[in-house]
Amino acid sequence: MKKIGALLIVAIVFFSSHLPIYAQGGVADAWTELRSKSNKEFQSFKLKGEVTISSESQGRESELAFIESDMMVSEDPLGFQILLDIVSPMAGEPIQLQMYGTDGVTYSYNGQEDKWSQEEWSMSDKEIREQLNEVFNPEESDTEITEEQSAFQDKYYKVEDDGDRYTFTLKKDIDGKEFYQDFDKAYDVESILDKSFEQSEDQLDDKQKDEYIENAKKIFNEESFAKFFALKPNLEVSYDKKTGHLMNVELSIDADTELFKENMPEEQAQFLPEKLMIQASFQASEYGENVEISVPKEALDSVNTEEIIEDDASNESEN
Repeated sequence: MKKIGALLIVAIVFFSSHLPIYAQGGVADAWTELRSKSNKEFQSFKLKGEVTISSESQGRESELAFIESDMMVSEDPLGFQILLDIVSPMAGEPIQLQMYGTDGVTYSYNGQEDKWSQEEWSMSDKEIREQLNEVFNPEESDTEITEEQSAFQDKYYKVEDDGDRYTFTLKKDIDGKEFYQDFDKAYDVESILDKSFEQSEDQLDDKQKDEYIENAKKIFNEESFAKFFALKPNLEVSYDKKTGHLMNVELSIDADTELFKENMPEEQAQFLPEKLMIQASFQASEYGENVEISVPKEALDSVNTEEIIEDDASNESEN
């Protein structure tokens, strides 16, 4: 499961709306139009989504988990609310997870433990806003479209004009290693990673930086991309033509589990189903509208997790 998570990170980073989509003809025209209309700063929004994880063995399909998510993000005052409902035959009772962020504190609830915890933000509101604005309006050092970039996007993406929206689709039957090589030639993976490391410098200690760099290099390489595209991903991302806002993301993966067995202990691999399927669908809406983050009273009354750790450490040192 960890390997699937890492591969999905590859998909999110390289197929997100923040990667400039330049190509010959329609793709470039559509993307240029959207970029000119979209708000260049972070603003409030809502995001709803569903994820279904299923397996198949000997022609019989079984649902392993269904996850329903509801997220709200507020620009002023800065805050967020994330509600997750997880239904799985393996878990028995439905699991509810909640997370609220406001006034520099994150409140988390785990339904299995029926317990709240608190944690203070490591950055100020100002620092977080700066980073969010960088994500929503990344600096593009080179405004000229190179021949390699144009060829890359034309080779791997297509766009459809659906009347009120543009839908970008990742093409099928892609060779993952070839995709990585073409991407590196067009955009220079090393420079992208270097910029990412620089942006994380102020938020991570030395140990975290080393782990961040190590994990990034494990993910962003030919082998990881080859494994990701072996999962037969289908990806569609839609944008509102009038506003340039993200509207929908649809992602599906249909994986032969033989891909994972070589990296698993034999006693675990024998219990894997023949196929693993993931269907994810997300819808974004209400951009720039007032969003109220309401933290439950029991969360406000919960004990700060960091204070518990500090108190335990202090007691141990005294003893």
